[in-house]
Amino acid sequence: RICNAITRSHPLRSDVYKSDLDKCLPNIQEIQAAHIKLKQLCVNEPFDETEEKWLSSLENTRWLEYIRAFLKHSAELVYMMECKHVSVVLQEEEGRDLSCLAASLIQVMLDPYFRTIVGFQSLIQKEWVMAGYQFLDRCNHLKRSDKESPLFLMFLDCVWQLLEQYPAAFEFSEVYLTILYDSARISLFGTFLFNCPHQRVKESTEFAISKNIQLGDEKGLRFPCVWDWSLQFTSRDRLLFHNPLYIGKSAPSVHNGALRTFKRSKKNYSSTLRGVPPALKNGIISEQEFLPRRNSLILKLKPDFFQPAEGQSHSAEQYFRDWFAKPVDLHGVILPHLSGTQIKLWKLCYFRWVPEAQINHGGSITAFHRVSLLADEVDMLNRSLRQYKSNSSLQGPCSELDQSRMYFRANGLNDTSGTPDFLSSSFPFSPVGNLCRRSILGTPLSKFLSGAKIWLSTETLANED
Repeated sequence: RICNAITRSHPLRSDVYKSDLDKCLPNIQEIQAAHIKLKQLCVNEPFDETEEKWLSSLENTRWLEYIRAFLKHSAELVYMMECKHVSVVLQEEEGRDLSCLAASLIQVMLDPYFRTIVGFQSLIQKEWVMAGYQFLDRCNHLKRSDKESPLFLMFLDCVWQLLEQYPAAFEFSEVYLTILYDSARISLFGTFLFNCPHQRVKESTEFAISKNIQLGDEKGLRFPCVWDWSLQFTSRDRLLFHNPLYIGKSAPSVHNGALRTFKRSKKNYSSTLRGVPPALKNGIISEQEFLPRRNSLILKLKPDFFQPAEGQSHSAEQYFRDWFAKPVDLHGVILPHLSGTQIKLWKLCYFRWVPEAQINHGGSITAFHRVSLLADEVDMLNRSLRQYKSNSSLQGPCSELDQSRMYFRANGLNDTSGTPDFLSSSFPFSPVGNLCRRSILGTPLSKFLSGAKIWLSTETLANED
């Protein structure tokens, strides 16, 4: 009956494609087992003892394999919706585990709105919180559940893979994704604390009855909302949530009574936002290898790269070939690269508290820093140009110029300042300093952001002793 209703409501009266997630994706027990192995690999063994067998140990966790499986299946369902124009129904025994992840990932690939900060938050709210994802059990907040499984972390990891492959398509940064995961692990925010909205209302009501509190009274059980980021971070700290590479639609301005918009071109970025070509063999790439295509670093798909699921047309392979052959539209559909070199380990999330894995004054943060300075300089020029053209007497000459969306700001045009001393590959979660004390796990985020070197050196410790 449900499928018939969906068919009748479709403009083309097309059939419904049913995707059985339990058959084509790993279950929650397998994902939990992979996560346990990944944690053991990252934190338990001494770094020098695991370095030699690191790659094989990482492969044995199967974590990246499962990441690839979710991305692959989501891309196939995007094909069914985008190319075949059919409705897709996600089937799952539990109904609020794998389906939450797959549905969210599909929408991130399809709709650029969900690649903005506001859109991404609304996506999590409707597909995870309101859909009844069991945060209490899956995150094991009470430490007594055998139902623990890091599905939400896997979703964030999948989104990070897309962010890594298409950095200009996302408004938020990997710092934002990492903070989201941390917030889900903190038993403080009502957003990620209950198994469903009904349980939240029930617990609040029972608490009010037990304390003889009228419903709606200020003394009732209330939990802060995770989306109120001002509860955790200052306005300056929240600038780290923004991706300096994001190509979005800027606010319009009025010039001589005509509405004009200032928007950076998006087509010119397609050649630099894809993967890297493989090594050449004797200067020639064989037919079995990926082929670099013209004007882009994208890798051409192998014939068996996307195998259509049972019941799908073999035109799926042609759809993916055609899509990857075109310049990417950052405001349209994006599809993941699934080759071995394209699916990576999320180092900032998993290695930030491993001192031996940190790179002082190195890592991706150095590129983030330089790009932020360039983006801020471009914004400064745009704001100056708009103020010059508007000839507005209502604003002071510096009111708009003082505004910036970048955490790292250029001191002026042609700023050539070097990398700050407090940056490391784990910024903003781990400081630069003495790393010999393995018992120290870190300090407040605001200390790191302000550049304070708050880990004591061995000389200081010796003097204190």
